[in-house]
Amino acid sequence: MSFISWTDELSVQIPSIDEQHKTLIGIINNLYDSMHEGKANAGMRKVLAELAHYTVTHFSYEERLFRQYAYPQAPSHQNSHSSLVAQLKDLQKQSNAGAPISIKTFSFLKKWLTEHIMKDDQSYSEFLRSKGVR
Repeated sequence: MSFISWTDELSVQIPSIDEQHKTLIGIINNLYDSMHEGKANAGMRKVLAELAHYTVTHFSYEERLFRQYAYPQAPSHQNSHSSLVAQLKDLQKQSNAGAPISIKTFSFLKKWLTEHIMKDDQSYSEFLRSKGVR
């Protein structure tokens, strides 16, 4: 069973963004599986680095759409993105220093991602769809 499961509640009804969200969920699930399988910290650090990289890629995509279509709430949404990127970098730094990735970390990732999608990302959905974004 997955740590985070995709549900219709998480859909922003923009296929390109939904697919990216599914990828983020998949990476978090891979990281969770690695922890439960007792994989070495080096393997987990690799998946955490993948998560951090893909998160930046995804946020860049959203922010490019915000600029392109002049999304009015872009600044606050970008602040939320910046906050998560900083937290992921801190997790990477701790992990690289030898700190184990804990269930608390996974709880944070799950809560942040699902709440961000269901609140922040849902708020731009109608706006971007009205501009023809798919």
